[in-house]
Amino acid sequence: MSEFDFDEAAARAWRDCVMAMEADGEDVEEALREAGAGLLAWQGVPPSSEPPDGFL
Repeated sequence: MSEFDFDEAAARAWRDCVMAMEADGEDVEEALREAGAGLLAWQGVPPSSEPPDGFL
């Protein structure tokens, strides 16, 4: 039995997600910018905390 390749599974899921967004007419570049901003806003925030200022 071969080992599960988490990197390959994540890459496949990422490609599928981007393809679905493009098929729905989403602006993928804008979505990536928003996701990046959200990740930066949460950086260093402990789990179960209130959202950072201006996040919601």
